[in-house]
Amino acid sequence: MPITALSYTKTYRLIKDSKKYTGLKRATSLYVHGGRDLREGSIGDMWRLDLDSLLRATEDPTYPVHWEQIQYKGAKTPGRISHHKCAVQGDKMILIGGNRAGAESGQAESWIFDLKSNQWEAAKLSVRFLE
Repeated sequence: MPITALSYTKTYRLIKDSKKYTGLKRATSLYVHGGRDLREGSIGDMWRLDLDSLLRATEDPTYPVHWEQIQYKGAKTPGRISHHKCAVQGDKMILIGGNRAGAESGQAESWIFDLKSNQWEAAKLSVRFLE
């Protein structure tokens, strides 16, 4: 679903006025999650850019580039977060660490986002140090 003019402004600001978001490329999509808006503080949104439309726009400047705000399903989300990292494995995005809105320092939480079902789940990761 292409974004509306109102959400276009928000998407443009997400990239222009935000810092410390995380992103990943999967297939023909670029995903951007969270970050810290210079005016609003930490953000919890996720956006997807259709890279095929971006490529076509380089050939035809009148071709629309499609940003889409991902609508989460379910009540669980990592919330408003910045300074985090992510990786992708198959259809899952793994989000690690970051600063939650209002927190003074980083967190040790991890989350998994299913790119097919648009649902978050808290991850239970174990850490093992190699000697």
